[in-house]
Amino acid sequence: MMTVQCCSCKKIRKGSRWVMMTVPESQMCISHGYCPTCAAKVFAEIRMASRNHHLAAASNA
Repeated sequence: MMTVQCCSCKKIRKGSRWVMMTVPESQMCISHGYCPTCAAKVFAEIRMASRNHHLAAASNA
């Protein structure tokens, strides 16, 4: 079974919830993604960087 782990905070998705896993299971197949909390932070940073890039490009034109 595939387990999804947040690549930022390392929480594991269990159904619709994200929980901290205390003991790693060595036989676990892990896929990485972002939990909703970390996704919101990362995407906000990406949007800000994109806006800054566009503003800098526009001021240099």
